[in-house]
Amino acid sequence: MRGSCEDRGVAILLHRTFPMTNIQIWRDRQGRYVAITGKIEGVTINMVSVYAPPSLIHRTLQDLTKLLSYLPPGLTMLGGDFNATPDLTLDVAGPLSIYRHTSAAGITG
Repeated sequence: MRGSCEDRGVAILLHRTFPMTNIQIWRDRQGRYVAITGKIEGVTINMVSVYAPPSLIHRTLQDLTKLLSYLPPGLTMLGGDFNATPDLTLDVAGPLSIYRHTSAAGITG
């Protein structure tokens, strides 16, 4: 089934000897984000991995904002696939747009 939670998912992988203590994990049922918080040498660390499906970008960002407000103060690392398109002329047209753009600049590839 296209668009189901089986199509998406995020992860944060930590080596078994990673020195984090007091670990807490947050995740949503749709597989759009996972967050891990804990302490390393007394410093609170928050790690968040996100996948914002194109059809749910706004909802995912709303839920992510709420999640971030629940995390404890500390160093927060946030990464993932936001499906953001800052420049629609370059970011949505597909892989051939890269070649057209670079060719226009005099670069051949």
